[in-house]
Amino acid sequence: MKTAFNMILYYCAAVVAGTLLAASIYMISCDLTMLVAGEKLKFFNWDFFIRGVVTVFPLAVMVVLGLILFYGIRHRQNHFLRLGTYIFLCALSWLIVIPVSFDFGNKYTENFAKKYEVPYLSSGYFRPEAGGIFFFSRVAENGTADGVFIDITGITGEQGKIVKFNNSIIDEDFSGQFADTLIRDSIKLPFVIIAPLELYSTVILKAKEAWSKGYVSYLVFLTFILALCSVVALQYLSSWRMINGLAVMLAGGIVCLINYAYHYGLIFKDTGASWSAYFMQLSSQSTGFLKALFAADNPLLAVINLVIFAVLLCTGTLLYFVRGRKEGGEE
Repeated sequence: MKTAFNMILYYCAAVVAGTLLAASIYMISCDLTMLVAGEKLKFFNWDFFIRGVVTVFPLAVMVVLGLILFYGIRHRQNHFLRLGTYIFLCALSWLIVIPVSFDFGNKYTENFAKKYEVPYLSSGYFRPEAGGIFFFSRVAENGTADGVFIDITGITGEQGKIVKFNNSIIDEDFSGQFADTLIRDSIKLPFVIIAPLELYSTVILKAKEAWSKGYVSYLVFLTFILALCSVVALQYLSSWRMINGLAVMLAGGIVCLINYAYHYGLIFKDTGASWSAYFMQLSSQSTGFLKALFAADNPLLAVINLVIFAVLLCTGTLLYFVRGRKEGGEE
């Protein structure tokens, strides 16, 4: 029981600490999107911070569950107790805790979230954009500006040409996610960070969509979580714990990539459409729970995730009896 208590305690403490840290990073990121060159950064913003808590909380939970899995690989005693605690925490997270965070986020956005106007660009700075460099000598409160444009790519028909403009509306290229392109370019993230964040955004988007459609749709989405969490089955793949950890990470990455590729039509596009049509037909002929189940999105993906889960479950059971009983000890 002490092992299970420690795992639950670590889970709670790590989720809280991870959420607060990630929410602070999210808040600073939002501050930077509103920052204009020449102005001071306003560090703390309650609205951005609470939005950050709601946004990153599922990420913190997923990371902590992964760390608990690796904790189990590192400490192999009490196999069934550790596994039972891991399953309990996964179920608690995705059946109760994360859905509650979705509801809280929706209520906060509807009732308390503030709306912000994009600040005006500051004058006196060179800003590379649209194949050249803009220099604003004056920016008015109505969004117009005076300045010059230096053509460095020949977009105006003459490379190196200097074009003056007066009382012109600031180009739409300057109205993206960041208020100032100088800030955007100075904090551009590398691909190794953008790719996991993009994957996480897709997972959470699909989870929220499924949750908004009802319990049945959410349960269908949870087949992905079932497949993802079942990578714990590879913890006894080798007598080397590092190899086991790498195998778990690789398997988890493959599960995520399969689901990501399916959602964006990179795999099983035609087959998935035919499965959806078939299940919609079954839905029209059913009632109650079966009607909602057959009408859920991506039935083929749910089947794929269940197959992955079944394969990993059988693999994990076999590995435990071949290797795990010797390494973890008789229980």
